[in-house]
Amino acid sequence: MQKKVSRKQLLKEPDEFLTLSARLLQWISANQSRILIGVAVLLGIGIIFSGYQMLNRSWEKEAFTKLDGLTTRFETVKKSDGAAKAFESVQKDFDAFLADASRRTAGKMGLILWGHMCMSAGQTEKAIEIYSRAKAAFEGHPLFAAVAQSALGHAYLNHADMDKAIAAFEGLIASGGDGAKLVAEDALIQLSAIARQRKDESKSRQYLQQLLKDYPNTVYKEMATGLLNG
Repeated sequence: MQKKVSRKQLLKEPDEFLTLSARLLQWISANQSRILIGVAVLLGIGIIFSGYQMLNRSWEKEAFTKLDGLTTRFETVKKSDGAAKAFESVQKDFDAFLADASRRTAGKMGLILWGHMCMSAGQTEKAIEIYSRAKAAFEGHPLFAAVAQSALGHAYLNHADMDKAIAAFEGLIASGGDGAKLVAEDALIQLSAIARQRKDESKSRQYLQQLLKDYPNTVYKEMATGLLNG
């Protein structure tokens, strides 16, 4: 059963309650084997020349195998020694992998995964760098570009850089598109919470009203309505 987040928790700890972007990242982290098959279709990758296509598939499979190995190593060390040790154990190899596979789908997906690992290890500045690269790498692919930008916004929140967090979340909402819709609800909630922390009640209410207007069936409907009526 999903833990209900109180209004008090929302106002005081907007960066900690479970968000859609975090769940998407967790799903990606937990499903590397499915990514091997599904991500190429999801991102719409097509190669014109059949000979190059076969070679490219071989390269992608090899890259995803390396990505899976690095992720598995991180999770294994994390369980036994904690996220900080896990980060240290894979940092050099993960950075090398991303450099080698930067043009591959696996490399692009690896940016999101690596950013998530950096965040879990408390390496917020590193995560900001990686999520920024992921956002640029997924230009033209709305879903993953939106996930990367949402994650970037949360990394800025964690880093207490509220102005950049606001810019990331507002940019996500303004971008529109099918991909952005998946995380725009969370962005509006985060913006409302930041505005409340800054004592801008009017702006906070505007974000909540926009949320209910643009996404009437939002999972945050009860929470947003309660805040507006409170």
